[in-house]
Amino acid sequence: MKLWILRRRRAPALVTLALVAGCSGSPPPRAGAAAAAQSPAAVAVTGLSVVEAEGTTQLEVAADGPLHWTTYRTPEGDLVVELADAAPAAGVTSLAPAAGLVSRVEVERDVTALTRRPMTRLRIATRRPAVHALDLEAHLLRVRFTPLPPPAAEP
Repeated sequence: MKLWILRRRRAPALVTLALVAGCSGSPPPRAGAAAAAQSPAAVAVTGLSVVEAEGTTQLEVAADGPLHWTTYRTPEGDLVVELADAAPAAGVTSLAPAAGLVSRVEVERDVTALTRRPMTRLRIATRRPAVHALDLEAHLLRVRFTPLPPPAAEP
């Protein structure tokens, strides 16, 4: 008697579960494929230049469209600027100025794992400690470096 009652109570629940799971119609759309089909073309980084002026040094990053960035510092103190949805154009390569505050700008092209979109990573090293600020004007990103004053000597 008890066995029959348990089976009777389970049957409607199993039928409901089967209907909900089996009647979805079509498979869910693939998010990655839909996003890739609707996303605009990547921005091209068209030029890099280092400009020394008035006690500051600027890295100028030119592009053919709007830039979106993230910055962070490495344990070594280098500044990293990641440009999302951007790829370096042909001829845009790393820089190694012989003099000035900026000693090296490494250009690396990467593809983000989640969206499969391009990303340009700029790793910037300075010859001495400096603070930075970023400024965007149209399609030109300026990374301005100001050297920190040397530490005061102890008496």
